[in-house]
Amino acid sequence: MAPKSAKLSKNIVTAPSKSLLSVSNHEVNWVPSDYEEFLREFRILSAWHPELPGPGQTALNAPPGKVCLYADFFRFSHFRLPVSRFCLRMLERYGIHISQMSPLGLIRLYHYEFVVRSIQENVTPLLFQVFFKLVKKDDWYSFDKRGDPSMVHKVPSSSKDKNWKNKFFYIDKKIFPGKMQWRSPMDPIIDPAPAESEYINSRLYKWLCKHPTDIQAIPEHALVATGISRFWDSPSTKPVYLNQKGGEGYYFEVLSDTRRGLLVPHEQPLKPNEVPFLRFTARYVAFPPREGTSGNDLVGSSSQQPSSSSFSRESTSPIPADALKRSTSSPPPAVSVGGSTPFTPWPYPGYLLMLI
Repeated sequence: MAPKSAKLSKNIVTAPSKSLLSVSNHEVNWVPSDYEEFLREFRILSAWHPELPGPGQTALNAPPGKVCLYADFFRFSHFRLPVSRFCLRMLERYGIHISQMSPLGLIRLYHYEFVVRSIQENVTPLLFQVFFKLVKKDDWYSFDKRGDPSMVHKVPSSSKDKNWKNKFFYIDKKIFPGKMQWRSPMDPIIDPAPAESEYINSRLYKWLCKHPTDIQAIPEHALVATGISRFWDSPSTKPVYLNQKGGEGYYFEVLSDTRRGLLVPHEQPLKPNEVPFLRFTARYVAFPPREGTSGNDLVGSSSQQPSSSSFSRESTSPIPADALKRSTSSPPPAVSVGGSTPFTPWPYPGYLLMLI
C-alpha cells in the first residue's frame, strides 16, 4: 500500500523578513572551551574560518560571507563537513537555507541517506519525498513522516540538548558550494507526495517499507563506511564490520537492536588494486573550491578531510562495538573498486533483490 497523501500544508507566517523571525531572540550561549573541543571533535578546519559569535549575537547576525551552523547538527543529526551532496540538493529543492533547518529535520534527511547508501542503492530525492514532507515548526523547518507505510519506525521527539538553539557558530559560506536561499516565512509550504506511479513498483521502495528502522545515533565508523563522514585516518584500509564468524557484516545492521551487538568495527586492508576509500566516497560530498579556482568541487582527492593528528586531541577513533546503535540488514562498505576500471558503486549489485 502506498503512503497516504497528506493534504497540502499551508503554513504562512506573518513576519515579512528573516530579521523578524524569533530566531533572533536566541543569542549565543556557548562556553568557549566547549566550542573549542567541538571544533576538534568534528574536525572543523581553520581554513574555513569558524567563528564563535560574541555576546548578544544571534543566528541572523552572521557576517557577510558566513553562514550559521548549530552544534546539534553535528552532535545529533549526523551532519558532517564537507557537506553531503544530497543534503545540498534537498536544501536547494526546497529553497531552504541550512541555518533554517532544525536538528530533527536534518537527522531525518541523513538517516534516509545512510539507510539507502548502506543497502548500496543510489540516493535520490524521489523516495525521500514519498516518505517525508516539509513542515515548519516554530522558526525552523523540519521533515515529518508523510504517512504509512513508512521507512521509519521510531523517531526522536526532541534533540538531546534542550539548549541547542543557543549553541551555534559562523563559518565560511564557501563550504556550501552552490546556491542556498533564505526561505521566506510568508511562503506557504506546498509539498505534495509524488505520484504513486513514480515509485510503487520500485524495489527500493518495497524494501524500505519492509524494513523500517528507528532514527537514532549512528556510529562514526558506519557514517564513514557510507560516505557521509570522512573521519578516516588510514589510507591503506577501509571500514567494515565483522560478524561473529569473522565475515563482513552489513552496515544496515547497526540500526538493529538484535544485531548491533554482534558487529565489531574493523579496518580491513585494501587489496593491491583497490582505490583509496576516501577517494571512492569523495563523490558523495561537496568540497569547498580551492582558493583561486572557479568553484569546482574537489572530488579527486582522497585526503580532503584532515587527520586527527592535525588537531591537539584525537577525536575520531573507531567506536567500540558496545557503542553501536543502528540498523538491520545491509552490505559492507563501498569497496572492491578496481584501480583502473570504472567505479562500481558496491560489491554486490544484486544485493537488494536478495533481501526483498
